[in-house]
Amino acid sequence: MNETDGLELPATQKNLLQMARQGALDLPGYERALKIIGFIPDKHKWNRFLDTLLLVLGAGLTVCGIYFFFAYNWAEMHRFVKLGIVGVLLLGLAIATSSLPEKKLPSKITLTVAGVLIGALLAVFGQVYQTGADSYKLFLGWVVLMAGWVFISKFTPMWFIWILLIDTTLLLYWDQMIPYSSPHYLSILLWGFAINGLFMLAWELFSSKTDWLVSRWTPRLLSLVNFYIVTAAATMFVSDGWDDDPYILASAAIWLVFVPAMIYVYSQKKLDLFMLTLSAISLMTVFTTWVGYQLGESNITEDFIPLIVGLLIVGQTALVVTLLLRVSKSQKEAEQ
Repeated sequence: MNETDGLELPATQKNLLQMARQGALDLPGYERALKIIGFIPDKHKWNRFLDTLLLVLGAGLTVCGIYFFFAYNWAEMHRFVKLGIVGVLLLGLAIATSSLPEKKLPSKITLTVAGVLIGALLAVFGQVYQTGADSYKLFLGWVVLMAGWVFISKFTPMWFIWILLIDTTLLLYWDQMIPYSSPHYLSILLWGFAINGLFMLAWELFSSKTDWLVSRWTPRLLSLVNFYIVTAAATMFVSDGWDDDPYILASAAIWLVFVPAMIYVYSQKKLDLFMLTLSAISLMTVFTTWVGYQLGESNITEDFIPLIVGLLIVGQTALVVTLLLRVSKSQKEAEQ
């Protein structure tokens, strides 16, 4: 590629750096170009960043302060005062949200705070009237009451909080309602995988069509849950067998399909090194567990097993890092 070819490329930081290395830009010109394309933030961008940061911190600290206020002053307050404070706060937040510009960040933050305070209202109501409801019912009610606001918010953090509430509801139901001796005890594996997988799939499918779904951290965090579920099931399968538990067998079978699918999608369709790293860690975990189990069942002296497993982990790590670097390099070359 010559210098004239470089001038025809889009004005990105990578292309400008390449032009600087070729001598088409000197150092002052390179720095000025970075400022023009917005790579180096100016005063306006720093002010906007600080405004957003302080707004988010203020909202978070306000929610924490409300919760701690009730915890500290619970015994001294009348039940109507407790319910009234939360009700007035929710009403005020709803009015503030409706009066602010719909697509602006302050209105979305206000709506998110209101959604979080629904949990406080349900908790206060349950404590005041001693409903005796299980914890999962409180979170289930929270999910249901918050759903409408979530769908109209078009705000990634609020969606993520809502998904966490769904996961929490599922975990509490599993802990409180399904006894350990139940044949359906491990059904949580499939339910958790299905719920998070559905949200993750929807996020990936609509992210290219919807502006507010462009964030990558939400599907990545959701994938952590799915990788943990199927990897845990696969390690149990290779070490202890499925022990006549269909849920372990089904989850292990899903692992055989899920991990290769993730590797293919995020290496061929949409490069994401975070997803590829999780896939590699999952493969390494299951394979290392299987090797360790086989070594434990063999006649090898126990003193050598940690050494063999350690060398295996080092070798796998080196191989994974090499492959990830190659994938990243090939992607960069394709973009140029």
